[in-house]
Amino acid sequence: MDIWMNVNKYPVSTEFIESSVKETTMANPIAEWLKEIKESVRYRYSARLDEFLEWVKKTPEQLVEEYKATIDKDAWAKKWGSIVLQYYQARLSAGHSINSARADSVAPRSFFSSQCQEVKIQKGKIAKAQIATGEHSFTQDELKKIFYFGDVKQRAILST
Repeated sequence: MDIWMNVNKYPVSTEFIESSVKETTMANPIAEWLKEIKESVRYRYSARLDEFLEWVKKTPEQLVEEYKATIDKDAWAKKWGSIVLQYYQARLSAGHSINSARADSVAPRSFFSSQCQEVKIQKGKIAKAQIATGEHSFTQDELKKIFYFGDVKQRAILST
């Protein structure tokens, strides 16, 4: 039986539907954000956001509520951009590589862009990614295994 046949039997106001959608979104902003993230990196983004939230001692709900309550959204974006930059610098101070610290700052920036507004970080404050050179030289045997077990993309990379 088609559920749409009984729509008039149980009328629901549009206000009820809109409030339910808002409650669902507010109930779990991380779930809403993760829907926008590629499945292959969801776990890493989620873990990195958790580390950031622990560092700032806030919940995702608090961040979204703070954004909504803020009148000057531009000042809010600058403030949180500064905090993300401080987090990046703290990761560097803790001994993480530039690439690792950059990766750690991507998840909070992505969350803010999705659920609030893009944070403003002065250009050049987060260093450019460094190319990893000389960290590991693959043996011929390792390359054969990667080629054998790799997907099409990995095989194409190895073939070039």
